[in-house]
Amino acid sequence: MPTLITRDYVVSKKRGFSAGTFYVSIIGSLEGESNTQDDPAMLMKRSGKLSKLRVYITDGGNPSATASVTLHKKPSGGAWGATSLTISNSGGSIGLFEDNTHEVTFASGDLLCWEIVSTTTFTNGFALRFIATRVEDQ
Repeated sequence: MPTLITRDYVVSKKRGFSAGTFYVSIIGSLEGESNTQDDPAMLMKRSGKLSKLRVYITDGGNPSATASVTLHKKPSGGAWGATSLTISNSGGSIGLFEDNTHEVTFASGDLLCWEIVSTTTFTNGFALRFIATRVEDQ
């Protein structure tokens, strides 16, 4: 039986977001966001699972703002879809937010990316320090 390899994937760099929907890679930098999922998508070479989502929000925007970070997956030959691995923030909250309940499996050939949705204005900035998740694969 193959040995499972466990590690964390991290997307980092303090980055502010204006209102809108943005997509970033599951590893690397928060810079270079895209308006489509295909551009920042990472092709998974092995099957495995992602869990233990952690998001550090350094500026939650104004008190009426909402934001979310959700893993999106496109199975080989399939269509993009949101997964259950997600963090939601409202009311301008800041700090570390975690989803230790959900996990998402992936297969070799699947594409993965993070979706960031913000309702705040840039002047009231919604900002992230990092998005991290636990990865287990063979």
